[in-house]
Amino acid sequence: MSDQLDVALAAWLGDRLGDRVTVAFHGAVPTGNSNVTMPFTASWGEGGAERTDLVLRMQVPDNQIFLDADVGREFRVLDALSGLGSVPVPTPRWLETDTSVLGHPFFVMDAVAGTVPTGSPSIHAAGWLAERSPGE
Repeated sequence: MSDQLDVALAAWLGDRLGDRVTVAFHGAVPTGNSNVTMPFTASWGEGGAERTDLVLRMQVPDNQIFLDADVGREFRVLDALSGLGSVPVPTPRWLETDTSVLGHPFFVMDAVAGTVPTGSPSIHAAGWLAERSPGE
């Protein structure tokens, strides 16, 4: 990830957390057909004592398969589902629609351990999901 993205996201998170934040990206995830998905660790507090794993979902105009991709809508859906308590979704933290921050609209959500289905090849044709039985 670029140092500029790290610095800009860290400053933006610092405004929300009320502290100086450092960001360490773990590389882009090769999934997600509508947005770029980038897991990272945010650290803040005395000596970086507070740490949490988060995910940046950023809407970009390249490679869109959806004509009306909208990270704001994705954030609101996740927020509504997480409020139900019965649907396992990552907790959405913050939404930013101002493109001057990172160059594109984005949101930040909690990281959740697990396997993410890929978009290419189709999850219906190949990979761990297609290999599961109907019962699984």
